[in-house]
Amino acid sequence: MGLLPVDSGSLQLDGFSISHSSVSQRRAYGLRYIPADRAANALALELPVSDNLALTKVASGRKGRFWISPKGLSQDAKNAITDHRITGASLME
Repeated sequence: MGLLPVDSGSLQLDGFSISHSSVSQRRAYGLRYIPADRAANALALELPVSDNLALTKVASGRKGRFWISPKGLSQDAKNAITDHRITGASLME
């Protein structure tokens, strides 16, 4: 996740080292942490995967501040699940 400094090795994204990038910089690059065990580690366990994936976009204002399209959020979640090969995830769980 990047909360602790790198002890060894390196973390690269598209050939660019992000080992010493801050969490906010890594998020700006599009990295997200989605725990495999949502039941033990999720921030919003009562929400479905689609809503958990959308939280940072909404919080940053990239999905609007007052009117949020559920259909748009659902499509973004579908794209993220497909693009990042997230396994064990369905939109409504």
